[in-house]
Amino acid sequence: ISRALCDQVWVTACSRRQQLARLRASRGMSAAEARRRLARQMPPAQMAAQAHRVIDTSGAVAETALKVLAGWVELDLPLPPPVIRPVALTDAEGTAAVLNSIVREGGRTIAGRTYTPAQERAFLRKMPKRSLLNIVLLGKVVAGFQEYMPYATYTSTMYHVASAGTFIAAPVRGRGLGHALSTVTWAAARAAGYTKLVITVRADNPEAQAFYTGLGFQPCGRLARQAFVDGKSVDELLYEVFLE
Repeated sequence: ISRALCDQVWVTACSRRQQLARLRASRGMSAAEARRRLARQMPPAQMAAQAHRVIDTSGAVAETALKVLAGWVELDLPLPPPVIRPVALTDAEGTAAVLNSIVREGGRTIAGRTYTPAQERAFLRKMPKRSLLNIVLLGKVVAGFQEYMPYATYTSTMYHVASAGTFIAAPVRGRGLGHALSTVTWAAARAAGYTKLVITVRADNPEAQAFYTGLGFQPCGRLARQAFVDGKSVDELLYEVFLE
């Protein structure tokens, strides 16, 4: 019946333990009542067999949102207009979800590990003065973010230099979100007194290199075997741009 009424059927899936816990937390059900509710539903395997797409919801809500966004993009449906604003602590789950998705891709960042929302909140709280992290929202989904921080805090001689980074979720790369973020973020950097930005990019990440050179960054060096990540040593390329 669902297939006859809908263009596509999407099924969400998580463990039975998570289903029980979520029913109890969101509906205030007793354990017995939650088990009865699940017993009356179609078995998960049967639901999945009838679905066009199965979305794993075992992670955080923001991670599920990125998976839904990926499905939306694959159907070539229109996206909401992007909204760019400074990050808030309540966005930590969303920025962690974006970063973690990029870490899991491999070959894109030297982060080398994933982060919990709590760890991301701690990072946001401890960002140095004169730092900024902007997020880009598609509807209510954090689809990417961009940041700058002082290049060096131990001396005033590099007061004018900031390090920067950009992180866009895979489903929406190539849609101008990074460039839109840069327009806003670089303007804020100028207002904060920065006249130069420095970035490092994995030498085996040509897409990132093309993105930054498209913004006017120029290569200025190479750091050999700068990181050991994804099971191998990775060089990083240095780029700089002057904001004056």
